[in-house]
Amino acid sequence: MQKLKNVRAGILVIADAGLRLRAGQTLETPDLTSEMEALLASGHLVAVKAPERPTPEKPAPKKTTEESSAKTEQGVSRMTVSEAITFITSLQDIAQLERYIQTEKRRSVLDALNKRKEELSRGTG
Repeated sequence: MQKLKNVRAGILVIADAGLRLRAGQTLETPDLTSEMEALLASGHLVAVKAPERPTPEKPAPKKTTEESSAKTEQGVSRMTVSEAITFITSLQDIAQLERYIQTEKRRSVLDALNKRKEELSRGTG
């Protein structure tokens, strides 16, 4: 199947196929007639490509425990904000929180670190 489009400003008559195409009108044909081939060559008709359908993205693979432990060894500064905050809520060591506070620059992560440190020092963690 081939899709063709009339690019002329007016009506295009394709006599050997018995067609009349308005300006901008497209048609699909299984095979080209000799007149269609001549109109393609002269530029009165153009072949239209079907729009490419985007391929669906594959979901990201689940992170293994090795990857997550490697991230924690590097510190929260290597994690996204949401990953870092989720990780911080699971921490139980005040000394480790202090080390992260010394190196972290993001305000939202620092707030989460300080809040968690306060919770642990009060004994509510």
